[in-house]
Amino acid sequence: MDDLYSQLEAKYGDRCKLRMFYTTESYSVRDGNHNHFVLYVDNPDWHFAVRQDMLTIIGGNHFDIQKYDEDKPCIFYSCKEGMNGTEWDIWGNNLTEDGIQHENQSYRTAV
Repeated sequence: MDDLYSQLEAKYGDRCKLRMFYTTESYSVRDGNHNHFVLYVDNPDWHFAVRQDMLTIIGGNHFDIQKYDEDKPCIFYSCKEGMNGTEWDIWGNNLTEDGIQHENQSYRTAV
């Protein structure tokens, strides 16, 4: 997830605002993890290009792209298990300028 966001920000960060919220959850029926994330790109002119770059970056991994439903909160898409997933974070360019204060302190949680 770090790499995906970093590559998108490097390419589009000076052209539009980006926000990504993600959670990593364990599979319920097998070993391993999977990710859920919401990506916001404020400029619609870049939506198609960002989507194509995501396909290239993620490669052969399975993912499903859906239009965000404003009647459902972000948590519906990203955190079916709440904040009990393996890892979570939010990234974005201009977070501080937009008044968003964030620090992920999950590293302090004993497992």
